[in-house]
Amino acid sequence: MNDLVEMLPPHPAAMAIASTLNADLGKVILLGLVACIPAAIVAGPIYAKLLSKNIKTDLQALTQPVKPVADSELPKFGITLFTILLPMIIMVGKTIFDLTPLKTSQYADIVNFIGNPITALLISAFFAYWSLGLARGFNRNQLLKFTEQCFVPVAGILLVIGAGGAFNKVLLDSGLGVQLGAVLASLSLSPLILAWFVAAMMRFSVGSATVAMMTATGIVLPVLPQYPGLDPALVALAVGSGAICFSHVTDSGFWIVKEYFGISVVDALKSYTLATCVASIIAICMTLALSTII
Repeated sequence: MNDLVEMLPPHPAAMAIASTLNADLGKVILLGLVACIPAAIVAGPIYAKLLSKNIKTDLQALTQPVKPVADSELPKFGITLFTILLPMIIMVGKTIFDLTPLKTSQYADIVNFIGNPITALLISAFFAYWSLGLARGFNRNQLLKFTEQCFVPVAGILLVIGAGGAFNKVLLDSGLGVQLGAVLASLSLSPLILAWFVAAMMRFSVGSATVAMMTATGIVLPVLPQYPGLDPALVALAVGSGAICFSHVTDSGFWIVKEYFGISVVDALKSYTLATCVASIIAICMTLALSTII
């Protein structure tokens, strides 16, 4: 499910909240995989199989003629998968390095530099230029054209994250975040449940998972000093779990799914919206289970 991807780095929103919470990105990725894989299985194929008989689809995109591409012109599966996973491999590798006695060695500065999220993404981008571009016969002008086409969606993401970060700053500087944190703390609930609940309500209200994650982080941040033993990586996962819930008519992704599969609004609510809710509940349950052993 696409929403589950937003929970984990290197998705920009996940990286932003991990940075805000001072969570280790490698740990967020490792723990996130444990939480997201079961959520994807239950909310994906299992839920879809139970619901498929009651949903009518009109997959017009699949009935249109498609020009086949020879297998020889496509990149190999292995190099494609490695290219996609490379930033995660680098960041997780740094986390594993930090767990060994080598973290105090002379190589620590080099590993920390390479494992930095920005450096890891930069290395991965250049590797992708080679593995999926130059190695397949594309020239520099073609790669430049592909890069320019990526700027439009990236610009939208940066604007949303910037707006969410600005809203967080308003909450914190105005004191509203502290007051909301005090109210939430008085509920005597687990901070992970609070983070999940706030993010879920924000997603329901504004539609954007990115805005929900950024805003929820700003609201729960003042509560966290009361729980010094709580791993920030778990809080990041709890926020992400809540932010993938309740994708409905205020979410642009909801309409993409509806139109692409040719289903009615009611069927989209029964399928996609409920699937995001199922994934969210499974993910927070896995996060709570992880909190008992970490």
